[in-house]
Amino acid sequence: MELTYRQLVNTEKLVGELLQLKPAPTARLAAQIARNIRKVEGQLKDFNAAKNVLLTPYMVDGKYDEALLEPAVKVALYKEYDELLDTVVEVDIHPIKLSDIEAVEQARSGFEIPTALYYALDWLFDFDH
Repeated sequence: MELTYRQLVNTEKLVGELLQLKPAPTARLAAQIARNIRKVEGQLKDFNAAKNVLLTPYMVDGKYDEALLEPAVKVALYKEYDELLDTVVEVDIHPIKLSDIEAVEQARSGFEIPTALYYALDWLFDFDH
């Protein structure tokens, strides 16, 4: 599945929330989520490496402080960072079928994925099944 780094960065914390839901999902659903999280984490590791390459020249004593940057440099840096965020990457996600989630909701009383997570992580779910 093609996603942008921006999509992955914006939803990084939300993906982990799926495994923290109470009551917990079934082991099968937890494994599906965990597999997808590992694939997202791999792409985020690549993103962070590229971001570090971008920011390292502007670090002082190992820290990035944009207040020390000239305005023109800051604009150019933001532009390049936006380009990085908009980079499309292939992520081997296996979308989770809605029918699988509904089966877990029936099997685990009280288990429910909040609607906000469905919307924010729409790329993680297969709404056609």
